[in-house]
Amino acid sequence: AHADFSDDFPSAINQAAPLPISLDGGLTARLDLAAPDAARELGQRLRYAARTGRVRVLHDLLASGAAIDARGEYGETALQAAARWGHLKAAQYLLTQGANPNLADDAGQTALIMAAKDCAHRSIRALIVSGAKVDVVNQFGKSAIFFPAESGCVNAVAALVETAPDINLSLLDDSGRTALDYALDAAQSEVGGPFIEIARLLLNLGARFTTWYPANEFNLGPQPKGDLGPRDQRL
Repeated sequence: AHADFSDDFPSAINQAAPLPISLDGGLTARLDLAAPDAARELGQRLRYAARTGRVRVLHDLLASGAAIDARGEYGETALQAAARWGHLKAAQYLLTQGANPNLADDAGQTALIMAAKDCAHRSIRALIVSGAKVDVVNQFGKSAIFFPAESGCVNAVAALVETAPDINLSLLDDSGRTALDYALDAAQSEVGGPFIEIARLLLNLGARFTTWYPANEFNLGPQPKGDLGPRDQRL
């Protein structure tokens, strides 16, 4: 099931007949839908329209037969392109049309991971409401929560934990660290600031860290005492 975002788009989108397809950015030629490579070209133009946030063009391309989850170079879909470039309305429109939010590109990145990298908290919420899985990991074992935690995006972290309360905050990436570890590492160079706010938020939700920090170094409240032991016993 997908969330209803219909109020976010002009009513004409659902009423207009398909128009002749042309795009700028080097994609100006009219498209022959009977051509052997029409499906590939439609997919390419769909991803370009998503990348540039052109909702009306997305509508026209889908009405002309573009496959909504068609993959391009490196496995990118139109929804991933919209998320990567921060186009909320384009992402919302694609979701209403049935785009799969859980497809990953060749690097294991879903649209949610891309939105998290962009600190796009509204897109994060829209994707999760539409069924995006929050604990999918990329090729380095990192799920969406890692990226705003290590870049200091408080709103994006809040969007993830509030919209997906069952999110796994104990997940270890390929280097054996949690999202909280990255936030605490960044917080060492801060006096206050977003990383400490993120750390407090994650700790209040039961997140643990794998690296020992001096007691009260960040004034975050009670911390584990003594040797945390091997990595697989620290969480």
